[in-house]
Amino acid sequence: MNLLGDYDGESDFKNLETNVHNRSLSGNLRHNVPKYVYDKLTHLSSKLSVTRNTILEVVWGLLIQRFNYTSDSVFGKVVSGRNFEIENIGSIVGMLINTIPTRISVENNETIKELILKNKQQLIQGQHYQYVSPSEIQKLLGRRTPLFSTVYSYSNFVSDNQLFEFVNGITLQVCEGVENPSYDISCMIHDTGDYMSFQLSFNIEKFSDDTINNLLQTMENIFRVYLFLS
Repeated sequence: MNLLGDYDGESDFKNLETNVHNRSLSGNLRHNVPKYVYDKLTHLSSKLSVTRNTILEVVWGLLIQRFNYTSDSVFGKVVSGRNFEIENIGSIVGMLINTIPTRISVENNETIKELILKNKQQLIQGQHYQYVSPSEIQKLLGRRTPLFSTVYSYSNFVSDNQLFEFVNGITLQVCEGVENPSYDISCMIHDTGDYMSFQLSFNIEKFSDDTINNLLQTMENIFRVYLFLS
C-alpha cells in the first residue's frame, strides 16, 4: 500500500491511439538491441550489482512517463509466482504466474543510478507480495480506473529457434510464439545471455505498426542515453 497509496495517475499510451481497424486483434513487433549496447548494459548491471532486468524495468517506466508528460508511472509486471517459501515449489506442475504493479517515480532530479538502485529495493520488497492479485490491489486502493494499462515481462530462458533435446532422440524446437494480449500494449524482453530484443504485443485496432515502431525506437534511445551517461 505504501508503494501505491499516493498514486492517482494513469500510465498508458492512449494519446498514441490511431483507431486502425483490422481483422486480427493483436500484432507483434520486435527490435533487436545492438551488441555493443547489450555489452554496455551487462557492464552497468555488474557495476551496480543488479540484474539487467532491474535496469530495463526503469527504462520501460521512463518510456511510459515520456508519452504521458509525467515523472511517475505504474505498469504491471509478470512474475513467476515461484518465490514463495513453500517446500518443493519448483517441482509444482502448472502456472503460478501473476501480474503485480511496479512503480517508477523520478523525484528531486534523481540520477539513473539512483532510480535503478531504488527499483532494486522495490523488487526485493515486492517478492513478499507476488501472490496478491491485481483486482485485490485495485480494491484496496479504492480506484475506479485501472491501476495500469501496460504489462512488462522478462524472459532469459527460451528464444526463437531454440532446440531442446530429450531422451530417445526426441527434440523440441521453439520456432515462434504469438500471444493475444489482455492489455493494449505488452512489452516482452528476450534476453539469451548473448543478445537481447524488445518485443511489443499490441491491439492493432488501436495502434498502427508505425506507432509501435516509434515506441520501440524511443525505448532504445532512452536505453542508450542513460546507459552511456552512467
